[in-house]
Amino acid sequence: MNNLFYLEKSSEGTKEINLKTKMMDNRVLFLDGEVNKESVMELCQAMLIMSTESPAPITLVINSPGGSISDGLALLETMRCLPCEVITVCFGMAASMGAVLLAAGARGKRYILRHSKTMIHEPLISKGIGGSCSSIASTSQNLIKTKEMINRLLADFCGKPIEEIDAATAYDNYLDTEESVAFGLCDGILENNELYTVLTGKGVTV
Repeated sequence: MNNLFYLEKSSEGTKEINLKTKMMDNRVLFLDGEVNKESVMELCQAMLIMSTESPAPITLVINSPGGSISDGLALLETMRCLPCEVITVCFGMAASMGAVLLAAGARGKRYILRHSKTMIHEPLISKGIGGSCSSIASTSQNLIKTKEMINRLLADFCGKPIEEIDAATAYDNYLDTEESVAFGLCDGILENNELYTVLTGKGVTV
């Protein structure tokens, strides 16, 4: 989206408008890929600037396979510290850390498209484990602590007992639209004109 432009005509002539800038003017941001340092820093900076300009809600549209837990938590903490609400929308797939960020949106304002999906699971080690026995043990302990932390967050966001979250995240658990709402990852399904309303930054009530 960064390099997409359209022509806007006015009485003063025609000028190129960056689509990303236009969406930011409408208070709509996109997490459209991996959760990593670059995507998170950009979103955090945009949210902080937008929150100083207006108390109106910010909409975060998520289409992400997940990614870095530490970077995702930095975005989550930024969302929670803002003086304005953050509406979240699952736009295709919100998996792994993407699903946690979806669930972290403002209560009652977390949405999913009719044919979108979510996926939750335990934290993974992206690279092979190597090193001494002590290093491997330390890595395992850190992974367990991370799992417990993420599951506590999901339990809070979804309103579920921790035991249910532990069981639900023990494998790659794919949820369709209705299942995502029932589980508590989101609050409602966006349809037709509701989707248009939220993506144009005009707010939405489902």
